[in-house]
Amino acid sequence: MLEIDTYRMMALLALPVARESQPVIREAEAALAAISGELAAADSPEAERSLLERLTRLSARIEAMAEADNYRFSASAAYFSIIRARLQELREERIEGVPTLGEFMERRLVPAMEFCESVRRRQHELIERLSRTDSLLRTRVTMTQERYNSAILASLNKRAELQLRLQHAVEGFSIVAISYYLLGVLGYGLKALGKLGVPVEAELATGLALPLVVGAVWFAVRRAQRALHRGHPPEDPAPAPAAASS
Repeated sequence: MLEIDTYRMMALLALPVARESQPVIREAEAALAAISGELAAADSPEAERSLLERLTRLSARIEAMAEADNYRFSASAAYFSIIRARLQELREERIEGVPTLGEFMERRLVPAMEFCESVRRRQHELIERLSRTDSLLRTRVTMTQERYNSAILASLNKRAELQLRLQHAVEGFSIVAISYYLLGVLGYGLKALGKLGVPVEAELATGLALPLVVGAVWFAVRRAQRALHRGHPPEDPAPAPAAASS
């Protein structure tokens, strides 16, 4: 009898823990419902990240509570199983008008154990709901981030395309400017030769040289661009001086 009563008191140690956890669970369930409602109406990445932070803090709080309560609930269930086993070993005989020890324990202990088990079950169910909501929210945040990254990549590609077009335009202007300068220098030289008595038509020669000059400038510009894209080739190492013979 003393052993059974000791186990009964040990089993009831989980009852205050369950009573303390119940309002926390109720508050967490309300907070989760609020987060789920706001998630349906969230329309910006900032709102989704804010909800994810709130959900993460709530999950950590409930996980810590369940981890702390799990030992006491498990111990209480074990003590309750021992009590039932001991009562069966007693093989009590019922006396009219007097409740048996088993009936007394059923009335006093079973409701408390069922309440503790109910709180424990609610904790695990709440953790599962938090996990599902967290997974859903993280998936949504990831998809939003991927759309944002895709938009950035598209913008970068468009900017690179514009830069390439601008580069081609600048390249064309450079070829025209350099060719114009070279033809001008060539024209001055031909006119100088004419002044010296050399029979040459400066304007005709300049016109005939136009395609050659433009082609040469275009080839030089393209070659310079390819060299810049490849990078400067490494210089050949200088040959080591021969050792002086002794």
